[in-house]
Amino acid sequence: MHMDVQALLKSKNRCLHQLISVTEEALRAASGAGSILDSRLSDALPNFDRTRNAIFNAIELVDREISQAISKITPHTQPSQHQRQELKNMMEEQRTLIESLQSLDSRLFDILGETMRAGQKELTQHLKQRDQLNRFKSQSTPETGEGLDQKL
Repeated sequence: MHMDVQALLKSKNRCLHQLISVTEEALRAASGAGSILDSRLSDALPNFDRTRNAIFNAIELVDREISQAISKITPHTQPSQHQRQELKNMMEEQRTLIESLQSLDSRLFDILGETMRAGQKELTQHLKQRDQLNRFKSQSTPETGEGLDQKL
């Protein structure tokens, strides 16, 4: 039973490593983007979201399997002191990975917030310019129709 839990904890830690790797990729894409409208970011985010969700689903499955394996441990299948220390070390690694992921997520969300604000500013400026151009066009259009007929 101990080996099942140990294998499952290793599997969960591998998933956390993958999650960190995917988040670092998204962080690089977000760091290089000028705004949310940047194609590097708009191309990377959907893939990041899909991959991240798939990894979280795998982690949920592993967590359920860990719970089931632990519930099957009996007094006769209790891990030894050495095995308990191995499990404790794996759980400590897991805690460290989760803290790293939280730090990466925080940086990623800060950068995404900044790029969203930059994109909104860019969009607002574009809309203002378009409105000014439309006003200029409407003011400079020669009179046609009835107004022109009355002048003649």
